[in-house]
Amino acid sequence: MVYDNQQSLVRLRWRWLIVATIYAVGLLLGYGFLLQQWQSGSEEQWLIIGAAMMIIQMGILWWALHYNHRPAEVALVPFLGYGNSMTLARGLCTMLLAGFLFAPRPTDELAWIPAILYTVERLLDYFDGYVARITGQETKLGAILDMEFDGLGFLIAIILGIQYGQLP
Repeated sequence: MVYDNQQSLVRLRWRWLIVATIYAVGLLLGYGFLLQQWQSGSEEQWLIIGAAMMIIQMGILWWALHYNHRPAEVALVPFLGYGNSMTLARGLCTMLLAGFLFAPRPTDELAWIPAILYTVERLLDYFDGYVARITGQETKLGAILDMEFDGLGFLIAIILGIQYGQLP
């Protein structure tokens, strides 16, 4: 059992690397898009804050990988599953949204990007647990990621709402 868990943890760490790579590519694509659209000099700030959020989220995922087991079991599941993948997609939206913290409020067609990112994040949150349950892939890792990514998403949305003058 211990050997199996060690093998599963190695596989999960490889999957972590894939997720981190996807996040990094998403961050660089977002930066490239804003570099063409924004022209305000705030693109580097967006990249730095987004990268900081990526480091936080990837740190949480790395730390919690050893919880990737079903609630009543101790054997690690060597894959992340659909529900966790949806939660990680939420994290990607949150990371991209975090880049807008402390940057000038986007205007024109870019003004909708933070709202769209947060809406997609919330929609994915609505379904990720359900998908995990119906596919039989509920894990303690999923519960941890859901709670942590919820907190980060709410915090960023509230700070942006205050920053944009939409919340007191």
